[in-house]
Amino acid sequence: MAEGSQVEVRIATTADAHRVAHIGDASFRETFEKSTPPADMDLYLRSTYTESHIRDDMSEPRVTYLVAGVRGEMFGFAKVRECSETACVTARRPMELCRLYVLGEHAGRGVGAALMGACLDRAGSTGHDVVWLGVWQHNDRARRFYERWGFRRVGSQIFAVGSDDQLDDILELKIDEGPGHRSIR
Repeated sequence: MAEGSQVEVRIATTADAHRVAHIGDASFRETFEKSTPPADMDLYLRSTYTESHIRDDMSEPRVTYLVAGVRGEMFGFAKVRECSETACVTARRPMELCRLYVLGEHAGRGVGAALMGACLDRAGSTGHDVVWLGVWQHNDRARRFYERWGFRRVGSQIFAVGSDDQLDDILELKIDEGPGHRSIR
């Protein structure tokens, strides 16, 4: 990515499914490969980051993918799901940030921040009162990123990678309601 380039975020279409699958696969491997048994890693990636799986997921009415990049080249994506619930999130109208992945060589260059801003804008403009997510308890870089945005731990849950059960912390960020609002409480 060129120095000083403006990161652009837009809603993904099924034409983006191949690139989203590639970014998901590469980012997940980069982050978790050293801590996940190879067979579990392969099983998870084959069931999660294929073009056909992403296309199917994009057709779900409550799911939105956002993609980010510069001058048409995609470096990251986020996936949000409206009205998704988990036991420790007690909001009236929660939105789950299911994924926020940026290719490693573009980390720290504003791609993740642009995606997070777009996710929070979407939550505020659609009347959601909380954005929540799961983050692996040993993913320190991601945890610091979310904490800078104001996310706070409210619980935990198991995240299965193949047959490898890993513990994710559940973080949430309260949002003031109403179109165009993104005030953090």
